Amino acid sequence: MGTPFLRWVGGKRKLAVPITTLLGVAPGFAGTYHEPFLGSGALAFHLLGLDPRLCCQLSDTCRPLMAAWVQVQDDVAALEDRLTKMQAAYRSDPFNTYVAIRAGKPMSQLGRAAWMVFLNRTGFNGMYRVNKSGGFNVPWGKNPDVDVVGADRLRAAAGLLRGDVSLHQRDYAMSMPKAVAGDVVYCDSPYAPAARASAGFTAYTPGGFTYEDQVGLAHCAKRLIDRGARVVLSNHDTAVVRDLYPCADGWTIDRIGEARSINSDGAGRGKVPALLIHGGPMPLCGG
Repeated sequence: MGTPFLRWVGGKRKLAVPITTLLGVAPGFAGTYHEPFLGSGALAFHLLGLDPRLCCQLSDTCRPLMAAWVQVQDDVAALEDRLTKMQAAYRSDPFNTYVAIRAGKPMSQLGRAAWMVFLNRTGFNGMYRVNKSGGFNVPWGKNPDVDVVGADRLRAAAGLLRGDVSLHQRDYAMSMPKAVAGDVVYCDSPYAPAARASAGFTAYTPGGFTYEDQVGLAHCAKRLIDRGARVVLSNHDTAVVRDLYPCADGWTIDRIGEARSINSDGAGRGKVPALLIHGGPMPLCGG
């Protein structure tokens, strides 16, 4: 099946099969698959691996992330060439090269794409994190021998993206309303905080997604299932999230254990309780 060309904290590669089952997508699905919180696109690549004919609308708000996706789709050879040069510099002086590239502000699509892939390969655990000023601040991953280019992954991804795949830099509020009856939508938004602090839930989460954003996403998802689209969402298992998706509105909630490798508290690593929320009619597939 398809494999992401990027690492991504919270990526759903290990949950691709159960989420695909909940979406109801199988070879011959005639609708469109929408993913408005794309990240590394583990589920999108899984679905395209099952059926390269699948029509996809994929989007995210992160500009360098989407530059990388578009560059892989449009001209993966140019990206390989740029990354090969960056890898040569990295091999000669890993830490200082990482710091210099991290501080860069590339303006072209190719430059942003190479910047994104390089930092994803060489930064700590593939994290993408910015400070309040928008500066990328992930520390070096301390692996001087990492394969910066990842040519096989890039070429495999480019092959899958040659089909009916549209890529956009936009938020969920612009992307999700484009789904129609018979389409399927998967939303892996930044998760709500696992613990609700007395003054914390309406503040920005580490992913920059507020409580108001969570409410807006739930309302948007409800409109879609009322329209006849199939929607699956993932989030932390909290009372706040459960309240946003009541069974009376047509939602079913499945509790799962989701692996987590990054947490400031060591006790928070390993399996943590999460939810797969789904609603709307199962799509028609065949042929």
